[in-house]
Amino acid sequence: MTMTPQRAEAYCRLTPGRLSDPWLQFPMRDGEYTTEEKLAAVYRERTFVVAALAKLACVRGPLGAGESYYDAWLARHEGENWENDWRWILYVIYGGHQLSWHIHDSELPLFDGVARLNLKREGPVPAWDKHTTFEKYRRIFESLT
Repeated sequence: MTMTPQRAEAYCRLTPGRLSDPWLQFPMRDGEYTTEEKLAAVYRERTFVVAALAKLACVRGPLGAGESYYDAWLARHEGENWENDWRWILYVIYGGHQLSWHIHDSELPLFDGVARLNLKREGPVPAWDKHTTFEKYRRIFESLT
């Protein structure tokens, strides 16, 4: 995702560094909302759902004889071609399948209690399994049916 200056301004306005009641509300004012503000609101809603999923996966924990059926952790995206404030990746093992989302730095308070791992030093942590966005949501859909 390319963060334009307008998108960054809208995003930061909608997602301050600490959680509070205003953080939960869409800004109210007269007039139309910009496309950037609407997009930021969609990302914020997505993050609430993903944070809930991560916490449920952490509470549920491993299922079976050492088999990690549910789990969640945060790790940093290494390498080029990614904006610095979007380098946190949430990994969730849900129903035995890996899911992942990039998380904005300002959203990290929602993930308190989710392990933050340094993949270079901590293991064994499953590497990204190369799933696509389509595959990620197919895995979720199949777990619901």
